[in-house]
Amino acid sequence: ALAHASASRPEIEVWTGGARIFEDDKAGARSVRVIDDRATTALTLSNVLDDLPLMTARFVRRSVYERVGLFDEDYPRSSDRELMIRMALAGLKEAPLGVRVSELRQHSGSSTIRSPGSQVPPYLVENIRIARYYMAQPGISADVQTVFRHWHARETLRKLYYELRARQLASAGRTLQAACAIDWQWPW
Repeated sequence: ALAHASASRPEIEVWTGGARIFEDDKAGARSVRVIDDRATTALTLSNVLDDLPLMTARFVRRSVYERVGLFDEDYPRSSDRELMIRMALAGLKEAPLGVRVSELRQHSGSSTIRSPGSQVPPYLVENIRIARYYMAQPGISADVQTVFRHWHARETLRKLYYELRARQLASAGRTLQAACAIDWQWPW
């Protein structure tokens, strides 16, 4: 499918396929979520921020990495999301591949594809750092900066929720204080 699509449309820089998240149970592999529809798989800023970045379902031309850079190792749990943010902001030519190309197993040992239970997902700290970075960029448009402010607020609320659920009250206080220092309007 990729060879055919690439040959017919050589201007496309990123081809995106579908993905399936599954978990193993006594009966075998059970689908948890199927991500095949175009509205969810498109390389848009809103999809990359608030859903899966779908790094394993995207085929990216080498020239794109030369333009936007490689994974940022400062974000070990969110490097794929941060890279996809840069790709979405670069306005790359992206198209659907029309087939499912990735399967991800949800399990307790996963850092990102699992139910966090009563733990604070560690990637939330990195997502908040990424949001703060883009909120502070001087060359970014007001609309895009607003998108990052809203994402910062949502990720902060998610982090607060998990900290309170895990009874990490001191940590929740620090999260709240840091969020207010960055953007006092963030809850609204």
